[in-house]
Amino acid sequence: MASLDRICNGIGRCLVWNCVKHPATDGDYSGEMDIICGTDMDSTIQLGDKELFAKWKRNELTGFQLVSPRKAARPTTMEVDPTPVETTNKFSQLAEEKISPASISLKPQGNYKQIIKEIYEKFPGTENRWFHDFINIKPPSEESRVQILAILTEKKTEYLLNESSSDRPIKIVIKQLSEETDPQDIVDDLSSRGYVINRISQIMNYKLKKLLLEIKKTGNYKNIFNERNICYFRTKIETYRRKTKPIICYNCSGFYHAARNCHLKPKCITCGGEHATRDCIIKEKLPVPKCVNCGESGHIAAWKGCKAFPVLTKPTSKRTIRSYADTAAGKMEKTEKTTGRTTEEKPCTSQDISDIKESLQAIKELKSLLEEFPTLLEAVRLCKKAKTKQDKILIILNALVSD
Repeated sequence: MASLDRICNGIGRCLVWNCVKHPATDGDYSGEMDIICGTDMDSTIQLGDKELFAKWKRNELTGFQLVSPRKAARPTTMEVDPTPVETTNKFSQLAEEKISPASISLKPQGNYKQIIKEIYEKFPGTENRWFHDFINIKPPSEESRVQILAILTEKKTEYLLNESSSDRPIKIVIKQLSEETDPQDIVDDLSSRGYVINRISQIMNYKLKKLLLEIKKTGNYKNIFNERNICYFRTKIETYRRKTKPIICYNCSGFYHAARNCHLKPKCITCGGEHATRDCIIKEKLPVPKCVNCGESGHIAAWKGCKAFPVLTKPTSKRTIRSYADTAAGKMEKTEKTTGRTTEEKPCTSQDISDIKESLQAIKELKSLLEEFPTLLEAVRLCKKAKTKQDKILIILNALVSD
């Protein structure tokens, strides 16, 4: 500290008069003449102090200190490994989307076991399992699937093609178009925009006739819902919402598959012949049709009352389960009280008793008639669907003649 004080005294006082940052240590300034310039060094500074001052001034001017090579740190070089580190992700299989080929449903007929054995030996990795009275064949690759189909076609077997999600077309409904619009004009208009149309048909079971289209999932097929003008008219496009009933095939009259994927033996729904329904000559409604699935007469295969018609199970309603707290608190389920008007009971007369006797006698005779003619009851049920009296009479006469 003494050396620093001597250096400061040797420099002199601050050049600013009455400086707040550098006050005088040996008294106040009496005037500007008392300020000693920093260049006027005190001659009384010792030799050691001069060397110290020179070193301090040199450091002030340079701003940094020179470091000897001995004390300087050596530069470190990072060693780069030429071989990269391989990392593995055990969840990579979940992230990758595996596209498996569509399966084939083989109908078991004849020497189907020998065919399954041949396919299993030629194409390792093929999975076979029973599914709804069919043999579901899952090939390992798309090439194997094509070769398996060639074998099944060569053996003249009956099978169904199951579509994958990518091959299954989307169904749309076009609204706000005139009935006079030619369907071919719609196909040409959409094809010019890059859409591939599989099929176009008219929905007949609605009050307003709408057009149903099937579009392949190729290109920008999702943009079809953004189309607003078709055939120079403003239109509205919506997804097709089919009814909650099983799909019926118009090739074999089976269920749960479409005719375009069916390679089974054809059966006509209308007449029961060995041809597809669309190729049937009969275009009128038959008075007494015959079902090709159950063999009974009086209805077609698409009738919901048929024995062979599959019944879709409805989702079970959610039951309200009482909690332990409600049971402990004594809360009982509220039962709705049925409020109705009280009717006065009228006394029974002899005329009413006679009417009841006649009704019972008629029921007894009707029962004996049904026992004698059992097909008459089925004919009465079919009469509900008849439109005219002549049709009802024909149905009843056919039932009586058959017995």
